[in-house]
Order: sequence, then C-alpha cells, then structure tokens
Amino acid sequence: MVRRNGIKSYILLLAALCVFSGCGLMDSLHKEAKEEKSILGYVKGYNPRIKEMQQILKEAGRNPGSIDGIMNKETRQAIKDFQKANQIKTTGFVDIKTQAKLDSFSLELTRKKKQDLQAKDIKKRLKSGVWIKKVQQALKNAGFDPGAIDGIMGEKTKNAIVDFQKSKGLAADAKVDVRTWDELSNYFPKEQ
Repeated sequence: MVRRNGIKSYILLLAALCVFSGCGLMDSLHKEAKEEKSILGYVKGYNPRIKEMQQILKEAGRNPGSIDGIMNKETRQAIKDFQKANQIKTTGFVDIKTQAKLDSFSLELTRKKKQDLQAKDIKKRLKSGVWIKKVQQALKNAGFDPGAIDGIMGEKTKNAIVDFQKSKGLAADAKVDVRTWDELSNYFPKEQ
C-alpha cells in the first residue's frame, strides 16, 4: 500500500513538474492569454469589447451565454465552437486569426443587414408612381425604352428593366433589387 501511494505521488509530482516547467502547456496558455489581452484588453470583469464579441458570436450561431461583457465559461466555449467551425486552432482564446474572422463575419453581417434594409426601402419606393417614373426615366436615360413615363410598372417597363439588367450582367428577372437599383441610380434624373 505504501508503494502504491508512493507511485501515485510520484506520478502526480511528474505531472505537476511537466505542467509548470518544460512541457510547454503553461507556456502555450500564457502566450494565448497574452495575445488575447493585446486584442481585447483585460478579460477579468466587464469589458465592452467582450460584450461586442459575445454579440457577434451569438449572431454567428454560437451560445456565449449572457451578453454581459464578462468572459465566462460559456463565452470560452462559444469561442472554441466558432474557431472549430472556421478551421482555426481551437483554444478558446481570441487570437489574431479568430479576431480577424469575427471582424469579417461582423462586416458581412452588417453589409447583409444594410442590403436587407435597402431592399425593403426599394420595394416600398416601387409602390409609388413617383419612384416608378424615376425608374422609367433612368431606363430611358440609359438607352432603354420603358414606354410612357407614366408611373405604372407595365410590361414595356419590365422588358426595359430586363434588357438593362442583361446589359449590366445582372440577373435578368425584371425585379429592381439592390444591385439593379444601384446601377439604375447612375441614370436617375438630376433633382432640380
């Protein structure tokens, strides 16, 4: 019994020496924590950068727990999940690659939200005869025949939109989406 306890103690001592000396695990953790601190700042207590990251992780389909700006185990797990999903070394710490991917995801999300708002705005505008007239005039200015500039989205106007879309390399579907609107806006009549 004494011999068995001695072996256990010896194994625990070796494990402790390995962790706290040359095995590299502590060095690696220290390096990752130091890199994270340079990116996020302090992670003990509230940090607005952590709150922002938690929101991005949530929008990326990860579960960071409460969006409270506090680095907790749920946030660490969400970071790991995000890293794994994006083929980044899975550490649970925010390194340069993880931050770059979070930033990229956030920018794409912002762009998509902006595009969705633009799409809703365009759809709303195209219910107005005044805006349909502007689209018709833009088509005419671009060299396409929308028919009468009458504020009605008729067949001739839709055909002109299709021809315009084809000329710009857009999906030719007669729908004025964000990309078509952006192209048409170059031909809108100048406001007086």
